[in-house]
Formats: sequence, C-alpha cells, structure tokens
Amino acid sequence: MIEPIEINKHVVSPTIRYGAGGKIYKEKKYSVVRGNQRVTLAKKLGYTHIEGIIMNDEEDDKFLEDLANNTPHAGQFDEEHPNCGTDDCCKEC
Repeated sequence: MIEPIEINKHVVSPTIRYGAGGKIYKEKKYSVVRGNQRVTLAKKLGYTHIEGIIMNDEEDDKFLEDLANNTPHAGQFDEEHPNCGTDDCCKEC
C-alpha cells in the first residue's frame, strides 16, 4: 500500500472523564495520524470502512503507560537494571 492511512490505537479509560464545561469527554479508541483528509472524504462519500495501518502496538502502550506512571523502562532492562523505576534505581538507565 502506497502512503497508507496511519492510525494509533488508544486505551480507553473505564472511568468517566469530564471536559470543558463539565461535559462528558468521549474518549476515542482510534485516532488518525496520517491521512485525515482521505478519511474525511471517505466519510463524505459514504464509506463505512477503509484500510489503515495501526502504527502503535502493545510495547508502545506499555512504554507510554510506564512513562505516565513514572516507571520508565520497567521490565525492559530487568537483567541489567533490576531496580529500574524504584527508589533503589542506579539512575544509569
């Protein structure tokens, strides 16, 4: 596929979140990274499905989750840095 539509998959929070003005924030399961205009045009033309490639994977999700929880590299360097992300971290990772 030449110039595919690139998509990121997101983890949807199980708790209700609120946005501006107290309105319920609807989280998206997917977002378009590249190809927004093609997706918009496909919707206008009545398409219900189009091809795309999910660019992130479980490793990316795990990395972002660890980063958000302030445990960088957790599980990545277990042999070299067994205390990574803890108070006993060597700070070399």
